[in-house]
Amino acid sequence: MGSFFKKLQETAKSTADTLGAKSAELVSAGKLKVEKMQLESKVKEKKTDLGGLVYLAYLSGQEPDTDKVTALCEEIKELEAQISSLDKKMNEETAEGKDTVQEAVAACKQCGQALTSGAKFCPGCGTQV
Repeated sequence: MGSFFKKLQETAKSTADTLGAKSAELVSAGKLKVEKMQLESKVKEKKTDLGGLVYLAYLSGQEPDTDKVTALCEEIKELEAQISSLDKKMNEETAEGKDTVQEAVAACKQCGQALTSGAKFCPGCGTQV
């Protein structure tokens, strides 16, 4: 009976560890998404500034200031590079999360050991599940 409670305790701890890891992943992913949205907002703002600059030049019958246009385009390009980098980082974290964390989906009826998805036998006692 003592080993049952010990295995139950181990299963509970394993499940808590898995939940903790998943929670940390979600927080990290959320932070990256917020950062990406902020950068996308800045890109939109810079494009609006660029359009305004070109339109004002059009209204006055002049060519737009190429230095200002170039500067805005470079800022947009840099922001888009940062967004691309964040996308890559988010994809890598998603892939790592799938590779490293196996979710416990059930417990062995014989010993209480956590079972992973698709398990055919209990890793604790060998009972077929």
